[in-house]
Amino acid sequence: MEVILSAALLVIGLVMLCFGGNWLVSGGVGIAKKFRISNLVIGMTIVAYGTSTPELAASIAAAGDHGAIILGNIIGSNIANVGMVIGVSAILIPIAIQKSVLRKEIPIMLGVSLLLVLVSIDGEISQYDGGLLLVGLGIFAFFTFRDALKQRTKTPDEYESSQNNIYLKSFGLIGIIDDYKKIKSNSSNGLKAIARIILQIVFSLIISLVILKMLDDQIDTTISFPFFKNLIINFGYFYLLISLFILVGSANAVNLTDGLDGLAIVPVMIVAMTFAFIAYVSGNVVFSEYLLINYIPGTGELSVLCGALIGSALGFLWFNAPPAKVFMGDTGSLALGATLGSIALMVKHEIVLAIAGGLFVLEALSVMVQVISFKLTGKRIFKMAPIHHHFEKK
Repeated sequence: MEVILSAALLVIGLVMLCFGGNWLVSGGVGIAKKFRISNLVIGMTIVAYGTSTPELAASIAAAGDHGAIILGNIIGSNIANVGMVIGVSAILIPIAIQKSVLRKEIPIMLGVSLLLVLVSIDGEISQYDGGLLLVGLGIFAFFTFRDALKQRTKTPDEYESSQNNIYLKSFGLIGIIDDYKKIKSNSSNGLKAIARIILQIVFSLIISLVILKMLDDQIDTTISFPFFKNLIINFGYFYLLISLFILVGSANAVNLTDGLDGLAIVPVMIVAMTFAFIAYVSGNVVFSEYLLINYIPGTGELSVLCGALIGSALGFLWFNAPPAKVFMGDTGSLALGATLGSIALMVKHEIVLAIAGGLFVLEALSVMVQVISFKLTGKRIFKMAPIHHHFEKK
């Protein structure tokens, strides 16, 4: 009798799931049409959260002594979603994949999986880790709906440009995770170096591909050398490696410079002022032709970003000047460095970044020289690296 009752409950549950799934999809599509939001956004939010509610209820019931069931449920359901749900649906009706999904949503899904690995690496997902995951979900939902609402009134080109700002914040996310782990452990132990570099390379690759897609095919993989009128080299596929080096290098160079009160933010303002001018003239067909530089439509808007960066940096400097009351941390330094590197790639003035940000280059080189010298000879060239600490010791 007990077996029959269990089987009957199972059948009733399956029937209710079928009807509930149909009602959920119909309601989601109705909301999408009412507010002119894409079905993809509704699927990623309302439908996704609705189908996850039973899993949440099962996980809460299993909390405590059955924590392994929670992880098994999450891992198994995600594998089933990719293998069974997409597989069966594609067999019935082929699924059209938008380019924006490959460029944004799928990398975010991979990033969330990587974040789960990072918070689990110490053998426990604590309450703080759970809070971090919930904050990340809230941020994703906010930007998803915000961009969906903007998409209704913007042209495709403007909407694509607004998407790129999300990628520019990716290095800030690395800094947040790193600073969070340091605060949580009350020590200087943040993200492991290998995990940090891997995340930076992955985000740099995404940013580079998006920027290359935006630029004209005739100039996207070229580098112009200042002070030479016609010295332009097309690096072809090797340019992708160069762009990765620029983004990772600029982010870490600013991070290394952030060691003394006010030391990093002032050169950040200098570089931002430089690129505010370059971005404006590069986006103006008359000025760019007169100055013999590449005309890149739309880059004039980057001067607004640079202006906002300068203004916020001035406000930060007021409280960061010695003795500092607030600190930039990895969250700020990595985000600022990656932003400056991205702007340099967009306006096609990569060499100027090294010139205007000469202090950042010097700081990074001092660390490299110090490490190489110690590894090869066992001797240190500087009393301490980065180089600003060397002058502190004198």
